[in-house]
Amino acid sequence: MSGTRHDPAEVDLDVEAGSAKRPVATRPAAARWIALPIVALALVSGVLWVQLAHGGGSFEPLRPPDPCAKLEATSRATGIEGLTERLVLHGVQDAACRVGVSREQLVLDLADSGDPTDAQVDALR
Repeated sequence: MSGTRHDPAEVDLDVEAGSAKRPVATRPAAARWIALPIVALALVSGVLWVQLAHGGGSFEPLRPPDPCAKLEATSRATGIEGLTERLVLHGVQDAACRVGVSREQLVLDLADSGDPTDAQVDALR
């Protein structure tokens, strides 16, 4: 039965040896904490380089369409829903032409403002 009993000195040495190995085990974790930002920086630099190589430095937003240009009002809906949608689109387009803004801008302005301006109200009549 002496094989199952441990000498207290051996146990202490094992604990001390285990505690001495712990900082060694955390070294890969510390290297990971250093490597992750470096990898992220390299990936971001790669994406920026690709964007600049494909003209990303000369971005110009698109101009809004002419509000008085006739646009085709199409609808996927059929029946009365499709007719109503086309009529509303034509009405909004005509109102946007009278106000002098795109129909998208007119709808956004009407949705954002608490009280519509007199010009917007007149255009919608």
